[in-house]
Amino acid sequence: MGRQPPVSGAFSWQLRQMVNDWDFYIDLENAEFVDCGLKRTMIVRLSFLAAVPAKAISGTIGAVPQKTMEIIRNQLGSYIIG
Repeated sequence: MGRQPPVSGAFSWQLRQMVNDWDFYIDLENAEFVDCGLKRTMIVRLSFLAAVPAKAISGTIGAVPQKTMEIIRNQLGSYIIG
């Protein structure tokens, strides 16, 4: 797992709000997410990603596997590039 810039407001337990082909589904049944620190299955709402200063976050909020970060970055990059 790589060190990533902090993000805020992007994780949701409201799975019914997932936007297919945009948001990222994190299924805790997937072995890749066993050590991520999340307590339940959720989605990463890509429309709500925001960079915040590291000092604005107190304590550890979890970890995202490098492979997952690459998928999310590619998805965002594809959208930005068009």
